[in-house]
Amino acid sequence: MIAPNWIVAKVVESGGFLHGYTYSGNPHSSTIGVAVLNELVNQNLMENAQRMGFLNAVEIIEDRAAMAILRASKQASYRDSEIARDLGLHIYSRRAASGKFGEWFMAAPPLIITEPEIDLFMKLLTKTFRIFESENR
Repeated sequence: MIAPNWIVAKVVESGGFLHGYTYSGNPHSSTIGVAVLNELVNQNLMENAQRMGFLNAVEIIEDRAAMAILRASKQASYRDSEIARDLGLHIYSRRAASGKFGEWFMAAPPLIITEPEIDLFMKLLTKTFRIFESENR
């Protein structure tokens, strides 16, 4: 849990609180955690993430110049997600207030992704947008 200092101070002043989970603090979970951290370090996965770029979000709009959003009834993020899935690409569709305030998608590739895989990702994403655009002309 992350909280600002002013909240933490109040909790501490009140005697704090104890909490836990049935799956934490046991040897098996600890061993798994250490193995994950070892892989992050040994495979240079954090450096790879910085080099490749991760957790990107793209807003889907009707008109780039006007920054106009698409009509909510088009369900653009859902349709783009379906098209991408059919092409073998997974993106996360997102809508605010049922599309009233726009739509976007997120892409979160694995930490082990390579440059050729990023190229493939971009090729499939471009194809996704072209198909969506052709459906909405």
